[in-house]
Amino acid sequence: MFVLRSFALGNWLEHPDCSIDLAGLQCLSLFYEPGYTESCHGAITNILQIAGRSLKELHLRRQTSGNVDMIPWSFKHNPSLESLSLDITPFIMFPTDLFPPQWLLTILTRLPKPSRLN
Repeated sequence: MFVLRSFALGNWLEHPDCSIDLAGLQCLSLFYEPGYTESCHGAITNILQIAGRSLKELHLRRQTSGNVDMIPWSFKHNPSLESLSLDITPFIMFPTDLFPPQWLLTILTRLPKPSRLN
């Protein structure tokens, strides 16, 4: 399992000169701030792409509340993903007639087809 809490570390890990190979990474836990700049989201996108087919478990945890629709990541490079854990507090409460909430539908549409999620 790899836990990414530092986006400076994330930027280093996705750098071509990094001596750590993430191509065999099977489990990844990401802690992120929704207000970070595009470059931080880019590092996460690249790490997901580098892990590729080997990634089986992904845990996303947002550090603060914010707009859930702002999750920019696609999981198309992770067709072996079997477990997706979301520890995300939506910015607003949704009325019961809006379930499933749009943010969840958005995330689910970014999964590879066919999905292997259990």
